[in-house]
Amino acid sequence: MSRPLLVAGGRLLDPEGDDLHRPPLADLLIKEGRIVATGEEATRRGGDAERLDARGLLVAPGFVNAHSHSHDTLLRGCFEGLPLDTWGAFAFPSAWARRPDTEVHLRTRLHAAECLIHGITTVQDMVTLQGADRAQAEAVIDAHRTIGLRALLGWQLGDRAMVDTLPFARESLPPEILATLPGDADPAPGMRLAEELLDRVEGPLLRSVLAPSAPQRCSPALLEWAAALSRERGLPVCTHVYETRAQAVLARQAYPADGGSFIRYLERHGLLNERLVIAHGVWIGSEEIARLGGAGGHLAHNPGANLKLLNGAAPVRRYARSGVGIALGCDNSSAGDAQNLFSSMRHAALYWSMQAGGPEEAAIAAFRAATLGGAKALGLAGLVGGLRPGHRADLALFDLSDPAWVPLNSAVRQLVHAEPARSLRHVLVDGGIALRDGRPTGFDPAALAAEAEARQGAIADELATLRQRRAPLMGALIGLEARSRAHPLPFDRYALDDGGLH
Repeated sequence: MSRPLLVAGGRLLDPEGDDLHRPPLADLLIKEGRIVATGEEATRRGGDAERLDARGLLVAPGFVNAHSHSHDTLLRGCFEGLPLDTWGAFAFPSAWARRPDTEVHLRTRLHAAECLIHGITTVQDMVTLQGADRAQAEAVIDAHRTIGLRALLGWQLGDRAMVDTLPFARESLPPEILATLPGDADPAPGMRLAEELLDRVEGPLLRSVLAPSAPQRCSPALLEWAAALSRERGLPVCTHVYETRAQAVLARQAYPADGGSFIRYLERHGLLNERLVIAHGVWIGSEEIARLGGAGGHLAHNPGANLKLLNGAAPVRRYARSGVGIALGCDNSSAGDAQNLFSSMRHAALYWSMQAGGPEEAAIAAFRAATLGGAKALGLAGLVGGLRPGHRADLALFDLSDPAWVPLNSAVRQLVHAEPARSLRHVLVDGGIALRDGRPTGFDPAALAAEAEARQGAIADELATLRQRRAPLMGALIGLEARSRAHPLPFDRYALDDGGLH
């Protein structure tokens, strides 16, 4: 049994607290990885505990990165100004030769390490394997265990032909381009592997989610499998919905049986419930948002990646008003380019303020989305994302003498709008100190960086070859994107308001 730990003398920024601007000075007591008391009770019961001096520090819950992908971490900084489908033609694992297991292990460690040094203690990693590849999956699992974050792993699955996921593709693309696109796939091997790995992804820090890639990429059989397994095991279902304008056009063209709605399509196949987490949700109408909220569903909002991939602004306040749970994510490291929820919180708060058109507590909304909202979306409500007794002791401690915090007028606003992670001093995961005085305790960041740099040359050469080989496809996809942008829709998510009444 480990010795209790008293986090002594810090300011507790409790997302459920009464004052997030001037949070109170209070102790926090940890036993067996769990918060057991705060305030005077913690002081009274923590007399014989080991002490972590938190004087001059802000104590916040560790952040929850509710939507990310580790599979393209080594492509960070390679792309700019590309819409989703064009970017995916170069960044998705299906475009590349099979990666060595050692590279999969490396990129996953790098992804998790970046989360940790930004105060993220829980990450949802939606990983695309190259086929039903057990060895790659084991490399991902072991890498997360090595870094030591709380990770929810989902093996991303899709089985629909690419041509059926793009509006106007069959009628517009030339035969030589159509011949290069992947066709329908058998989902059974991936489904079997995901089931086999449910018991492998277990333990104090590892859990599973189900990850059908997107409604337009999944057959009814695949979606119904996910719905049934989710019901049976109580697992969250994480998927991409209405990320792009083109997807909204596709829904209206190709899904008439569901009223041109991906939300209704998911509902018809048993997925519209409190375990559903839709990522992005940019090009969505108000009736669909209301339907999602009525079912208790969640949005994993990725504001930075939405801008970087030219997708626009999700109507986040409309989601909140409709009862949809709001979480925050960072998305791919070659799309948003950083596993950094400070950036996501700031963008989310700015979106909120623009959509409100007046004074509202936007920073509080963003902070709660990055903590309590992510926890609830991923089935971890009451376990992570908070500072109340019963929560696991996942904490981020900030040095309030850093210029970002001086003077301390509002802790929550300065956390969201001013803090670049520079003042992060300590991170605790399940009560253990994973970052002490700004340095990881479980791995050597210099060695990890050297390992990644050693791979960079070969990857850059492969990417150059891929760019050359796929140049015709890139031109064709950009043409489809332009046609989708010209197709009329009843709302505009390139505007920064909440899209009016549609």
